[in-house]
Amino acid sequence: GYPVGGIVTGNHLESIKIQNCHGPIYVRGFVVDGGTKSAYGANQNNIGIEIINSDVVLENCASMRNKKAGILAVNSRIVANRGLFAYRNYNLSSATGRDSDDNAVGIKLVNSELTTSGHHFARGTGMATDGSDGPNHWLTSSVTDFGPDNMFITSRNHTGIVLENSTIKGGQSRNIITGDHAATFQTSLNASAGIIARNSYIDVSGGFDIYANSEGATLSNSEVKFDEVRVECNEGIGIKANNSRIEYNK
Repeated sequence: GYPVGGIVTGNHLESIKIQNCHGPIYVRGFVVDGGTKSAYGANQNNIGIEIINSDVVLENCASMRNKKAGILAVNSRIVANRGLFAYRNYNLSSATGRDSDDNAVGIKLVNSELTTSGHHFARGTGMATDGSDGPNHWLTSSVTDFGPDNMFITSRNHTGIVLENSTIKGGQSRNIITGDHAATFQTSLNASAGIIARNSYIDVSGGFDIYANSEGATLSNSEVKFDEVRVECNEGIGIKANNSRIEYNK
């Protein structure tokens, strides 16, 4: 059969905000649910995980049911380690209906960098397992997870991912002999676009699936490099690129 991936954690919060922190800060195993205070409407949180002018490692974290963004990063650098999920982030007009003027985003980056990684870090030390420390050595660990434990998914939001003057990089290529070790990227079933990138750069290794959104990807003055990519079952345009460059099988 096929392996199934996900996260299990006992840590639950209504929101996380990190501002002006350059530790780096490690946040491991948290599910943020912005809809716990009310069924819908004004009592929903605006933003689930908010990172402003900071260096942060998010390991196996998820954010859901927020009005404006599941994860928002501004002028920040983030390492998403092993898994990151944004799910059902949108505004509601009633208990059963979405706001027609909704513009919520699963993951939004503004002047920021998101690096996806499958590396383990030594617990309680603030160091990678090779003994290095500091933000310049976040990705030097020699212990790497398999594809099913290396997932970055944004699904059922209004818009999946929005990048403004930002970068997404990292991932893990598939082993061409065994088929193992591929990172999984997916933006799917979003009411608007799967990805919107403006003046941004995406360079990821692994499988990238842009699936069943209203539109797949909208790129403006941006560059995208895919290892493996599937753009399928979107209602409108699969990829719309303006003054942009796309590279496949990099």
